[in-house]
Formats: sequence, C-alpha cells, structure tokens
Amino acid sequence: MHDTFDYIESYFTGRCTDAEKQQFEDRIVQDQPFAEEVAFYIQSRQLLKEELLNQKRTAWSPTSPRRIAGPKRRPRPLRIVYFGSVAAAAAVLVVLSVYLLVRPAGPQNLAADYIRTHYDHLSQTLDGSRDSLQQGITAYNKRSFSHALAIFAALAKDHPDNPEALRYSGLVYLRMRDYDQALHQFEALAKIPSLYSNPGTFLKAVTLLTRNSPGDRESARQL
Repeated sequence: MHDTFDYIESYFTGRCTDAEKQQFEDRIVQDQPFAEEVAFYIQSRQLLKEELLNQKRTAWSPTSPRRIAGPKRRPRPLRIVYFGSVAAAAAVLVVLSVYLLVRPAGPQNLAADYIRTHYDHLSQTLDGSRDSLQQGITAYNKRSFSHALAIFAALAKDHPDNPEALRYSGLVYLRMRDYDQALHQFEALAKIPSLYSNPGTFLKAVTLLTRNSPGDRESARQL
C-alpha cells in the first residue's frame, strides 16, 4: 500500500519520466482497482488541504485567543473517509480534470497552469513522412505561433480528420488568445469517433476556463 501511495504521488508531483507518466495513465484505464486508489488519493489530499486550511483560519482568527507561552498544541489527526468506488476515475481525462480541481488557485489560473505545464513544448515525433507536422511543432516550440498556425491550419483543412492537426491548431489559437477559433478546433477534435483517448472535450473546458467570460465556468463544469 505504501509503495502504491508513493507511486501515485510521484505522478502528481512531477517526479515521473514521460514513459512512466504514460504507463501510469494506461494503468488507470486498464486497472479499475488502481483507478479507485488514485481517486482515493486525490480525495484524501483535498481533505487534508481543507483540514490544514481550517486549522490556519482558526489559529489566525481575530476572535481566537493567542498563547504567549506554553507548549504548542498538536494538530488534530485527520480522519479520511472513503466514499465508495469512483468508477469515473478509470478515465485519464477525469484524473486530469480532478487535477485542476484540487489545486489551491482560481480556475482561470489553473487552466493557464495546465496549458503551461503540458503544452508549453510539443514533443517531436520520428515519423519522417509527416514533415509538415514537424515543421509546425518546431515553429510552435520557438513561439512562432503565426507560422505554426499557418502549417497546422493547412493540415487541418486538407485532412479534417487528422486529430493532431486539429489539436495543435486549437492549441496555437489558445496561445494566441483567439478563444473562439480554439473552441472550434477542439469541437471538431471531440467529434472524431475513432480515437482511443480524445482530449477534445477536455481542452474545450480548459479554453472556456482560460477565456473566463460570463457563463464559461459553468459551461466548463458541464463539459
């Protein structure tokens, strides 16, 4: 159990390699008991944060007496209750969604942090038959977003069912703060039925949280 906890925590604290992250996410999909342990970890961490926050609020409340001297009180032990099986945790995108919810910051900042963490740099592939895609990725990584957009948009137009062209086009629009176009690209991506794991709907929610216009937060919550 302790080894499993360390393994899960290493994923959420960024101590895994890219290969280990992929293995972790694949296991969530394939191993339901492990997915439930991940959900329990997330829930427990949130409960712990809430408990510590409540203790801080109590300690610094203007109405609470402050001791000048004397031994420090030990914090109350946190009682964690498992509320049952969370079947939805068997999906990778659900875990990523919960990741946005458990961190102590506003939704808009969390969405920006997610994009910065996961899409600040796109990985190159070794497939030489996809030169245009690689050129677009190179331009994106150099922050030449206009150049990258021209390449990805052309690919998406010529190959409307190419998920990478749609995803990368949407990401460029998102980085350029053209949120309407980003939503359009991610909507098209979400409609592709053949993907094993389709991030289109999740990226739509991230875009809505980043835009943060009236009604966007509720729409993102529903997605």
